[in-house]
Amino acid sequence: MHEGYVARNLEKQGLVADRCELNREIRADNKLLWELKTALQKLTMAAAYSVERIAQALETIRDKIVLAEYQLTVNSRRAREYRNTAESVRPVLAEIRTVGQQILARTAERKTAQTEKDACGLLHPVRLHQLTGQIAALGEEIEELREKKSMLLASLDCRSDADAKAVAERLKAIEQSITKLAAQRDKLTAQREDAVAEFESVHSEIRPEDMPAVTDQRTNLRSSHDDAIAVLLQEHYGGAYHDLDRINAASRADAAIGEQSGEVAIQAISREQEHQHPQAAEPPKHKQNKNYEMSR
Repeated sequence: MHEGYVARNLEKQGLVADRCELNREIRADNKLLWELKTALQKLTMAAAYSVERIAQALETIRDKIVLAEYQLTVNSRRAREYRNTAESVRPVLAEIRTVGQQILARTAERKTAQTEKDACGLLHPVRLHQLTGQIAALGEEIEELREKKSMLLASLDCRSDADAKAVAERLKAIEQSITKLAAQRDKLTAQREDAVAEFESVHSEIRPEDMPAVTDQRTNLRSSHDDAIAVLLQEHYGGAYHDLDRINAASRADAAIGEQSGEVAIQAISREQEHQHPQAAEPPKHKQNKNYEMSR
């Protein structure tokens, strides 16, 4: 996406332009996905079947899904903000243009009436009176239109037509960003679906008797993987990072792969409890009172 000289110049002045910011985020997003893809390729190169390899591969693929879900959250939020801005600014700009055209039209009418009045002379008093009234009415209407336009400009924090033109250029850039975000959303959605299919493929390799061991291994890996994803997102989004968004992204990722949030850890804890307490303690048997039995 071409950033343009103006956008880069704004950024140099400390005003981060939307197009520059969006392009930077997309490049960083692609880098994060590439890093995870590289890590997964290293795992798949070890073709030998092992519980450890499969567990590591599953958690790495889940990382990809979590990352895609987080990026989709950011994408949706940014697109929503842009749409809200566009929907609020667009009609105001359109009304400013309409009022401006009305001012020009009424000004032209007043000029024509004034020209006719100047040529009319005193020999046509009735027409002269009509033109005088028409010119006065047009003047009042023009002043009202100018006041209305000033209020519209002020609503956009503008003072002149030049300021409104700058806002119109900004609106155009926002609309382009909305289109770009829609394309990015489609790409992220496809990447998430590919990762889900990849997860299902690797998961199908697990032998039934190894399922508990894989789950235990994934539970042991989960904390470090979650921490690594959090660090990557914090480095990428900086102050805009929200841990709650990551947690929600993880929940959606688990739902996408057919697991309830926290299911892996819950299953491991349940098996550990079963291992430690294979059978529930039998209730104590009632002891008969021997003295009572002998006395009968």
